[in-house]
Amino acid sequence: MPAERGTKTNVPPEKYQLATPEEVGMITDSLKQIDQMVMDFVEAKKYPGAVTLIAKNGKIIYESEVGWSDS
Repeated sequence: MPAERGTKTNVPPEKYQLATPEEVGMITDSLKQIDQMVMDFVEAKKYPGAVTLIAKNGKIIYESEVGWSDS
């Protein structure tokens, strides 16, 4: 049975795998634009900060943090 919305599940760390975007059929250059897009929202004060994580086919291919975490 799937977890209910809002509930946390414990996923063992070994379940997560890292990969390059190219390994899962994506292009690194297009992912680089994400930081600027998210930072634009932070600078416009729509969000104090953000964490971005992109996974494809069960592999993490992109992760970044921008802005502030204490606002």
